[in-house]
Amino acid sequence: MKLQTTYPSNNYPIFVEHGAIDHISTYIDQFDQSFILIDEHVNQYFADKFNDILSYENVHKVIIPAGEKTKTFEQYQETLEYILSHHVTRNTAIIAVGGGATGDFAGFVAATLLRGVHFIQVPTTILAHDSSVGGKVGINSKQGKNLIGAFYRPTAVIYDLDFLRRYHLSKY
Repeated sequence: MKLQTTYPSNNYPIFVEHGAIDHISTYIDQFDQSFILIDEHVNQYFADKFNDILSYENVHKVIIPAGEKTKTFEQYQETLEYILSHHVTRNTAIIAVGGGATGDFAGFVAATLLRGVHFIQVPTTILAHDSSVGGKVGINSKQGKNLIGAFYRPTAVIYDLDFLRRYHLSKY
């Protein structure tokens, strides 16, 4: 099923279906480079789901810490430096694969990299399904959670129901 947001501007599609991850390939063809920022736990359970996507020469996988541990200045700088080392252009995509913290972090990277690049949300938890369409992205500071951030809407949101069906719930 394909839905469409109805904001006054900057609308984007929301795909909700089994196998929705296949829609990523359509988007990757449009970008100079794509960086999949994937939660370490999701990578552990679902790395095989991304083999076809990772076969593209212009796609890079970046495994990031799970949960709030990823939303630090240090992780932000490390991730940006890695991406920038690939000589990216504004026609680059950041693809968030994981829970809400992964989406927050990857969205903030997308919003600030070259003053904004494409951003695709691939939420893998129930809670992330809500936060992935809101457009709030950010990282934490020593003073509190989500104090550094932006409002940055994704290019697309891809809800692959297979993630929910196959999740090992004891990890979350």
